[in-house]
Amino acid sequence: MRLKYVLGNWKLHNQCRDIEAWISAFNYTPKQGVKVGVSPTFAYLGMMRGRLEDFMIGAQDVSQFNEGAFTGEVSAAMLSDLNVGFCLVGHSERRQLFGETNEKVADKVKGLLSQGIIPVICCGESQAEYEAGQAKEVIRAQLGAVFSQIESNQFLKVVVAYEPVWAIGTGLTATPKVAQEIHHFIRQFASEKFSPDAAQSLSILYGGSVNEQNAAELFAQPDIDGGLVGGASLKPSSFNQIIEALS
Repeated sequence: MRLKYVLGNWKLHNQCRDIEAWISAFNYTPKQGVKVGVSPTFAYLGMMRGRLEDFMIGAQDVSQFNEGAFTGEVSAAMLSDLNVGFCLVGHSERRQLFGETNEKVADKVKGLLSQGIIPVICCGESQAEYEAGQAKEVIRAQLGAVFSQIESNQFLKVVVAYEPVWAIGTGLTATPKVAQEIHHFIRQFASEKFSPDAAQSLSILYGGSVNEQNAAELFAQPDIDGGLVGGASLKPSSFNQIIEALS
């Protein structure tokens, strides 16, 4: 049985007082086979560590470099020092706003794997690419750049998150049918690159305006193994309802 995940991406939100209030308000009962966590900004990783039971703390990004004269960077080894459990890589905002390439994403994934941190590899197409029928081509290029750089045993330690760019923070959501089609494609692609058994073990999350209203229908799809949640994860009650929707 594949592991299920509900992971929150707080992006550039929440300071100390907000985090304390969030922790106080979050009412979470751990569920067998379900991993739950959030990714605050780098500044608050230490503050979040150990505050909640059976709860993962993640990073929103990592450097492609291990060490050196790279001002402002944070390495995978440094994240490991803070007991970070997962790290987002290749989020569309990193790709679009900071010029992150598929090759750089692959380097980051390898660095995280070397430190025992789960890479959550984000992929997804823009609205123009979606309307042009290029979604699968785009995703194949994004994931192929990573898959070609890792070994079969390493593949078993990654998570993929499909985030259609046109649905991130817009209030738009891919229909369950559309999301399932892409998730199934990702699993087929993984099967081609590795093996059918390996592909069946891959946890593939959906991200893109996931909320408490649409989560249950999305999570009911056979190839959707949870969610990468943006704005709704900032609200403890909403985030908890999304977790409860994952059975």
